[in-house]
Amino acid sequence: RFVPPATTLYLPESTIRNLELLEPLFTDQSDTSLFSHLNKTQTSMGARELRSTLVQPPLDQKLIEERQDQVAFFLEKESLEQETRQLLKQVPDLERLLAKITLHKAHPKEIISFKVGLIQLEKLKSLPLPFFELPTLPPLTDAFGLIEKTIYDDPPVQFDEGGVIREGLDAQLDEYKVLTTRGKEYLLEIEEREKNKTGLSKLRLRYNKVIGYYFEISKTQSKDIPSYFIRKQSLVGSERYTIDDLISFETKILDAKSRLVELEKKLYFELLEKLSEHIDSIQRNLDYLKKVDILCAFSYLARVNRYTRPRMHQQGHLLIEDGRHPVVETFVDRFTANSVYLDSEESRLILLTGPNMAGKSTYLRQTALIVLLAHLGSFVPASRAEIPLTDQIFTRIGASDNLAGGESTFLVEMSETSQILRNTTERSLIIMDEVGRGTSTHDGLSLAWAIVEHLCEKGTPRGKTLFATHYHELTVLGQEKGIQNLRMAVQEWKNQIVFLHKVETGAADKSYGIHVAEIAGIPSSVINRAQEILNSMEISLLSQEKTLLKNEINSAPSLFQVENDPFAKIKSQLLSLDLQHTTPLQALVFLEEIQEKLRKK
Repeated sequence: RFVPPATTLYLPESTIRNLELLEPLFTDQSDTSLFSHLNKTQTSMGARELRSTLVQPPLDQKLIEERQDQVAFFLEKESLEQETRQLLKQVPDLERLLAKITLHKAHPKEIISFKVGLIQLEKLKSLPLPFFELPTLPPLTDAFGLIEKTIYDDPPVQFDEGGVIREGLDAQLDEYKVLTTRGKEYLLEIEEREKNKTGLSKLRLRYNKVIGYYFEISKTQSKDIPSYFIRKQSLVGSERYTIDDLISFETKILDAKSRLVELEKKLYFELLEKLSEHIDSIQRNLDYLKKVDILCAFSYLARVNRYTRPRMHQQGHLLIEDGRHPVVETFVDRFTANSVYLDSEESRLILLTGPNMAGKSTYLRQTALIVLLAHLGSFVPASRAEIPLTDQIFTRIGASDNLAGGESTFLVEMSETSQILRNTTERSLIIMDEVGRGTSTHDGLSLAWAIVEHLCEKGTPRGKTLFATHYHELTVLGQEKGIQNLRMAVQEWKNQIVFLHKVETGAADKSYGIHVAEIAGIPSSVINRAQEILNSMEISLLSQEKTLLKNEINSAPSLFQVENDPFAKIKSQLLSLDLQHTTPLQALVFLEEIQEKLRKK
């Protein structure tokens, strides 16, 4: 038995998958995950925090209501929300940069980006936002001040040529800078002097990493080169030379440049060490930024999609009026809203029936998602919502197998069901869709029946349940306390059906499977034959009922003739049945046996 953490709403892996919280079930379609819908954050840090919080929502009512207050604040102050989002948009991924700084993997340009992000974060903290931790956040001026006085605003990525560390930070470094800078001026003087001395106006002083500094002149003018020029390299169209003064100065300037690069690296890594000392204070500020980013995103969603604030409570009942699926409604022109009410006594379990494509799965999922959104501190897609603090959300939806693990579709279904039945508490929400369909009809019906009874057993602390099924026989359980029958409304018109996607009181009496198959594009010949078989089966069942009734009338005893009653044994069994101690499932099995005996007679 798994004991869920007391501080967060527990979501099993199957629930995360079935509700498409992080990834869509069908990857060939557009991203229909809840995370993709909610992720209106402006920073990568906020998006990662949202993804993490989405699968571990808090259970602290005070914390949840505090977040709702902050979302409501942004809703009222739209201009301030826009200003906040604009500031957030200019903040780089400070968390990743901070990690690279700690590991000494950040290059100089990333440090400047880090500084810009810290400055934006300080601007964010200056906004009048209603966050209790705001006055306690440590300032970041020391951290970005270190960067400001150490590194140029536009440094190179590499240290090859220097130009990373500012002047005035280290006296030795400044000497090397002067030498390398003065060296360039001296090189220009040498070039100009030799041009005048030799009279060769085309003489050029150049440099490459292979042969260092050299004079270059064309082949045609090389015959006029003085004897003190030393040939370094011959090319097809030119000659390259050096002189003693250039060789001497080259040694000095290259040595100064090498020492400059090494000293800049040393001072740079000292800066990284100093920044690492500010990790805790920076991280506290980043936590604040992520929180603001997520709640701004919630406010934006609530405004755009007409979400309302849910009331959180610990009284046990779940009420959602005109609830909508937060993702599906963005993909359709018109979404039909539905309400739901569950409690711990009179309505512990909703038994939902109706044809495929009528909206049963959407109704189930939207209820779970609204409960989840409420625990995140977000507003929800409903006109009114009263959400109890929920410790776990379980789902048993869809068909899947685990071939590598040697688990069939039905075994996976039963394993997930077992986890639900063993771990549910009175504060849990359970979503079960078509349990038992992976095996034979009788086995599946028996299991579904027993599961419903187990979940609604009197005096047991089990969760509130939404149970969708095609086993219409289960609807007789609607007479039991704690179970209510709901169905998806369908309208028949000219031999066609129209899905109204509206939940109403009552039980469905048809599955409309053949109509759904026709919509899916099954060939008309198959559809027609299926309809013939269905009609034949219905006529056969009706005929059997009439024959049974006729036999009962004809076999009635005469006033003047005493005959052996062929149904005496069956009557005896019926009379001996203890109805007070018989479960609905046992009664159904008993009736099936009686029916079989009557057919034989």
